[in-house]
Amino acid sequence: MCLSDKRSIRQGKINWHRWMLYHDTGLSPDSASLLTVDAPVPEVKGRRLQGKSVNIPDDGVDLNGLLGIAAAVKTPALLVKVVSCAEDKCVKLGLAVDWWFECRCNGELALSTLRGGGNIDATFKSSDHCVALHLRRGRNIIAVFALSGCGFTAAAGELPDIRPVECISRHNLLEAHVPSRIALRHGPYLIPAQAPGQITVVFLTEGAAGGGVEYRRKGEGGWLVRWDSIGGILRDNAEVHRVTLAGLQPSAEYEYRVVLADGNEQCQKSAVHTFRAPPDDDRDFAFFVTGDTQFGNARRGGVLAGWRGLLEKSDWHVNLGDLSSIFDDFDLMLFSGYLDWLPADVYHGKQFVAVRGNHELRGTERCRWFDLLSGDTRRGYYAFRYGQTLFLVLDTGGDPTDMRNNSMTSDCMREYMAGQRRWVEALVASSDYAMAHYRIVLMHEAPHSHRLTKMRETARFIFEPLWQVSANPRLRIHLCLTGHIHSYRRSVPDTMAVYANAPVRGGDCVCESGEDDLAQGDKYPFPILTVEGPGGKSPLDVSATLVKVSARRIEVRTCDERSRCFDHFCVTPDGVVSEKDNGYKRAMLKLYNCPSL
Repeated sequence: MCLSDKRSIRQGKINWHRWMLYHDTGLSPDSASLLTVDAPVPEVKGRRLQGKSVNIPDDGVDLNGLLGIAAAVKTPALLVKVVSCAEDKCVKLGLAVDWWFECRCNGELALSTLRGGGNIDATFKSSDHCVALHLRRGRNIIAVFALSGCGFTAAAGELPDIRPVECISRHNLLEAHVPSRIALRHGPYLIPAQAPGQITVVFLTEGAAGGGVEYRRKGEGGWLVRWDSIGGILRDNAEVHRVTLAGLQPSAEYEYRVVLADGNEQCQKSAVHTFRAPPDDDRDFAFFVTGDTQFGNARRGGVLAGWRGLLEKSDWHVNLGDLSSIFDDFDLMLFSGYLDWLPADVYHGKQFVAVRGNHELRGTERCRWFDLLSGDTRRGYYAFRYGQTLFLVLDTGGDPTDMRNNSMTSDCMREYMAGQRRWVEALVASSDYAMAHYRIVLMHEAPHSHRLTKMRETARFIFEPLWQVSANPRLRIHLCLTGHIHSYRRSVPDTMAVYANAPVRGGDCVCESGEDDLAQGDKYPFPILTVEGPGGKSPLDVSATLVKVSARRIEVRTCDERSRCFDHFCVTPDGVVSEKDNGYKRAMLKLYNCPSL
């Protein structure tokens, strides 16, 4: 400690101009975080660096000149200062560095511009950045890791007491709370894009960071890259990143990896994963379906592990909604509670189609569902093609319990559903719809009177254009996959009959007016399958359905938790349904006939 520092302490002030300056190409931000008051000298590869006592004035000084080195971009340096306080207090340090720096107090991050760089004012003066330092009684160590830009100017000084801590810019507050070393936190995983020859890659970073995806056909040399960008610049203020890969050759196998970026430099690449681009012909494919997986994470993980064989046989997989009960924390519910339990090739290599259920409307992070899982970031309904099959993903909203927590936006929900109805009407009138070999609907609530609630009315409202157009055999729906009631059912087209593993009539399935469940079922000329869910009076808590699609037929097998098939049927392009029998199916399912109105 220099004499001026001792004099400043006696006077109750800190001389913020006096620092020890260190330079070595091996210095990193971690070098600052490792320093303590008892070990204030940085080490590089076990070697203690030689420091230099320097004066850093309010209006700045050239660190290159102080170090006696030539100017170069991203030259590292470390400014270190040990100060003593008679009591705990918060002081305000003014700092500026051309171009990046990070300030730590007793190892804790106080402010960082390593991600964005630069200064706020036009000139580098100590008043540029206000750093709030929470000093404790006794000795404290302040360390500033710095990287040069075109120049290497640094300025430091005391800020007046009248400048409150609250005046620190929002930019600096955000930087101070975000880790400066970016890293991949979750993903990558794939969700369907809405145009042919495309697929969307989603991944999350530790804090706000830039990112993109490198990809290439397997076996080729060079990589193509697409960045998560907005207005031609890197979207480095977000932790959720969506990158749509375009121009994919149908059915071709691709390699891809996530690239993270700090400023304008690539700084980290993930492991390489593979996926197969969606086909555009009538070749065979299979997809896995479940839903209402409202278990604890360990239970859900065990269920998914038991279905590993089914997942590996599928080309992609679907959750029909209510993936969890409440969405306060997607890290917990979606990743550690679902995706992280999947085999690596399924997680990273097969697209995940998520339907919004009523429970996705619950929780403090319910809005993040659209960024993380929807094919469209503004809505939960969309369509995509896989081969010659058109898939319609519909959003049936919530029941009264869900909407009670969203009552301020009830008008918005009505407008949203009206917009979905108009979208469905336009879709069924399009050539894409007419030219599809098969049409399969994915939705949470079924349109045929599940529990006869407001949610069922919504489902019927948005589904009605599909119901009406299915009267034309060339425009029929071939299969509708649903959930919500936590009881397995499958309707028999053009009848009031359903296959089910629990009664569909009785006091628990009749509304207050006495109307039977499935009272409108005779109007649907295609099978509506409802997946199993926990609780209720069904003999099962969960089900998994494997759908195999070929030019000749759609084959549907539904299994229990142990992957034993208890329902098996086929649908041909002309809509004819044929039953496939087995002993377990006969023991599990019964045919129930519901009286029509």
